[in-house]
Amino acid sequence: MAEKQQNKITIGRKERTTQNILRTSIRMFLEQGFNSTKVTAIIKESGCSISSFQNIFGTKEGLLLSLAEIMFSNQFELARSLGGQNLSPVFVCAAESSIQLTLTELNENLREAYVAAYSNEKSADYIYKKTAI
Repeated sequence: MAEKQQNKITIGRKERTTQNILRTSIRMFLEQGFNSTKVTAIIKESGCSISSFQNIFGTKEGLLLSLAEIMFSNQFELARSLGGQNLSPVFVCAAESSIQLTLTELNENLREAYVAAYSNEKSADYIYKKTAI
């Protein structure tokens, strides 16, 4: 019984740390740009330990993949919800592209994050698989 409670506490702590790092990194990427933001600065600003960051994301590219999954899944859901259930795949692709173009025009640092996501092999693979018609 005590072991189950400890597991719940550990999972809760990991989830809070993950969310804190994600929020911090998003803010810093928008303010400073993806390329200019260092992992050490994210760790310091989020108040987590280096080992926690590495256990959760591994590297900055792992963090980028997690952010891409969140960012793109929300966009894909929005694009698919625009026209109901029976959308043409071409319409969904056009809606997804329009959303991405609009967002990248809003902020130069956000554009840099998109370029990084499409340039990184793992996050690009995720994006391509999710947008495949």
